Amino acid sequence: DIPDLSSASASEITSFAKVVGYSYPVQFVKDPEGLFKEIRTGETVCDELLTVFFGPSETQLTTMEADTIFQTFTRLRKKGCIVREVAIIGFDDTSQTDWQATQTSRMRAESLKHDICRLGVDEFRVYLGWQGKNRLAKFTLDGVSESANRRATIRIAADKV
Repeated sequence: DIPDLSSASASEITSFAKVVGYSYPVQFVKDPEGLFKEIRTGETVCDELLTVFFGPSETQLTTMEADTIFQTFTRLRKKGCIVREVAIIGFDDTSQTDWQATQTSRMRAESLKHDICRLGVDEFRVYLGWQGKNRLAKFTLDGVSESANRRATIRIAADKV
């Protein structure tokens, strides 16, 4: 039976979180609009943010980039962290048409998802996005090949157990 917490204080919400068994220390505070915001406390979060790069029109990682991902997941396991979710966003440069760049960035994200799932992360924990030519890391005019823009970002959210 969940109590009505609509008029509860931040400390009452925090106490309720402990009762219902949050798997990590948490505290709740009210923001200026009066909504509760969850704040994790203690050293329980093992988050990582990676950027990996691809060759022109490539959707598969180089061995060096794949090793970076493998080492990151190995380091998380050694620290006692369990992956909660992974968000992958693929990008491309401006050397292709909009449609081609969107498809290439989608295939990059999907390829990374496959690689990360092979490392033991459940498929339902991996979220994908793709940007095509949008959100360039380095501005270029249309039609320019730029290695800094052929990338994917990988955000790993993990909790220490």
